[in-house]
Amino acid sequence: MDKATQVIYQMDEAKQMAFHEISWRKVRHQREGQRSQRFLKEVREMAMLYQLLFGLTFEAATDIVHNKIRAIDFQDSAEELEDSGDEQEAEKHWKMAEQKLYEHYSALLERLKKS
Repeated sequence: MDKATQVIYQMDEAKQMAFHEISWRKVRHQREGQRSQRFLKEVREMAMLYQLLFGLTFEAATDIVHNKIRAIDFQDSAEELEDSGDEQEAEKHWKMAEQKLYEHYSALLERLKKS
């Protein structure tokens, strides 16, 4: 465990949750670097948040958050398409976002029922 991670885990749980929530959002907002690297950082931070929120293992949380991040990607593109006036294409992206969120929440609920 690196020094930064050690410091984080000395915080109380609510502070840790807030830290990881902001961390994945900050990574998402970054435009420099490869998208694949940002995606992995985003997954890591969101998985750590889910680990704290739902008591999941890091591995289980990692599996679950992928579809949520993909849903957010579709949401971002839907908003950009709406802003450019392409309502028809935007609606397709909104539907894909909804589908990915459905998959995300289905997996999360299934995992929580096993706990």
